[in-house]
Amino acid sequence: QVDHGARGLRAVAEEPVDAVGYAVTAGLDPAMVGGRGLTGLQRTGRVGEEGLHPRMALQKVEEEAARESTLPPIECLNGKLAQIIASSVLAPDAPGISYEPYALIDNNFETCWAEGVPGYGEGQFVDFIFTVEVVIKEIRVIPGYKKFYKIDRYVQNGKLRDISLSFDDGSTKTVSYALAPDWATAGWQNTTFDPPVRTKRVRMTILSAYPGHPTGGRRHAEDTSVSEFHFYGWSGEDYTDQRDSQRVNSVLHPAYPVIFLK
Repeated sequence: QVDHGARGLRAVAEEPVDAVGYAVTAGLDPAMVGGRGLTGLQRTGRVGEEGLHPRMALQKVEEEAARESTLPPIECLNGKLAQIIASSVLAPDAPGISYEPYALIDNNFETCWAEGVPGYGEGQFVDFIFTVEVVIKEIRVIPGYKKFYKIDRYVQNGKLRDISLSFDDGSTKTVSYALAPDWATAGWQNTTFDPPVRTKRVRMTILSAYPGHPTGGRRHAEDTSVSEFHFYGWSGEDYTDQRDSQRVNSVLHPAYPVIFLK
């Protein structure tokens, strides 16, 4: 069997390849080459879950890296949001105070979305709905209330610990956040998606939260609060255009030789 473990994919891909391997590289079924059929031993040119010869697998990895390296830098996608809808919102506790979910993208650390159910809001969610399809590479989050007004609001309130993100294609990702000691040290926590995720809607669901604690003579608050939640990546159109361009180049200039067997 082809060794594609300890020596690494590239080392294997550089080894001599027989005609069967080339046939696989050309996208042909080795079992049908020349109509002769092949033995199990001869089929060992196919490796990996996708049944790719190591040269094909390496080419796929390199093409993806090359495509992403030629894309424009990731941009903040918050301007492409059409709606932000929360399953619950904490009622205002003072004049001029709001805990609506649009606070998540206002670049103001002293505002926040706070869920509005008893406890720390496990199961509560926010839906982010974009005007167009986007490709998300990274999320940047301040997972608590980064504010000091008379007391440390970060310490007092609940903070995100674990969340689930769900996307249009039905996939989900779980993200965990670290706990900061106070509001001053609470900062951005970034998560990168590799590969990026294509979607028009994201649902962020609270799975668990760090509890609030009494501080400054005030009791703790069982309100999980989030100051900022930002998305970075590309518009779906930009990403598709670049992908198609890269695919054309790879066809016109294949990375590895291809032969066809009679």
